[in-house]
Amino acid sequence: MSGVKQSNPGLIILIILSTLVFAGLQVLNYLAADPANSYGLFEHGISNVSAMYPLDVTPAGATFAIWGVIYAWQALILIYSLTSLCRRTTEGPVYSNPTLLPPAFFIAYMANNVSNITWLFLWDRLYLVASSIFLFLIAFTLYVCMIISYVVLNKNKDALVCKGRRMEVWLIIFIVQNGLAIYATWTSIASLINLGTAIAYATDPPVGREIASSIALGILTAEFVAFVATDLSVLNKYTRYVFTPYVVLIVACVGIIFKNWDPTNPNSIFTVVILGLSLISFIGKIVRMAVGGSHFKHRIESTLQHNYEALK
Repeated sequence: MSGVKQSNPGLIILIILSTLVFAGLQVLNYLAADPANSYGLFEHGISNVSAMYPLDVTPAGATFAIWGVIYAWQALILIYSLTSLCRRTTEGPVYSNPTLLPPAFFIAYMANNVSNITWLFLWDRLYLVASSIFLFLIAFTLYVCMIISYVVLNKNKDALVCKGRRMEVWLIIFIVQNGLAIYATWTSIASLINLGTAIAYATDPPVGREIASSIALGILTAEFVAFVATDLSVLNKYTRYVFTPYVVLIVACVGIIFKNWDPTNPNSIFTVVILGLSLISFIGKIVRMAVGGSHFKHRIESTLQHNYEALK
């Protein structure tokens, strides 16, 4: 059959390797949380280092429970990828008909996990500047994965729906794209906190924690405004049902306010403003999802009707 792909050994290997690297990251995360039982791999512990370098934008400890959600979602992405090797359609294996997660996706994803592993060791050893660089790299590689997924799905989603594979589209959107987005948003925020830590404690002369925190909040605000402006407009056809970035920012702001609230501190007021903007934007996102969903349904119905008329 023309256009049908039966097997792609290289992609199979990349999916399996990505799963193994992710498993290794989880083992190291577990050891980094308890340096006393890490067999000498870690000295201070991730949370202990954060406590050593406080900022006005460091969230409450409970906020970091979001890592459990993030990593559980990443596991779902890999489970989806592994099961796509076993599932088949009338055209062949799911993972290659069409290839919704191409080799470049898994290469970038493995680079992300390796960057995360590197960050664990750098942060534990108190290399504040170097760890900041790698945390930005963690976020960057996730954005690469997201761009790849957005472009490939947008290219194939209409055809998938017309073939009766609408569920595959939703699996990619909910599991892969929202899973990557929650991870990317949290590490973007964490990278700014790490940057603020480096500015406050690793510069000579040192910059005060209040100024460093203000810098981090200022960059976060600029990034968020740019994100919302593009997400609800030019990028909407790619990101219409990706909602997790808004949830993550709300959680982060609540965590920051809960730990650091001080009505006399400008950074506390700044954080409240960001929280308000994120709540309003989230409502706007929900409305945009609802409106966009009806347009998508109408377009698919029109396409199906056109195909039916062409066959008559």
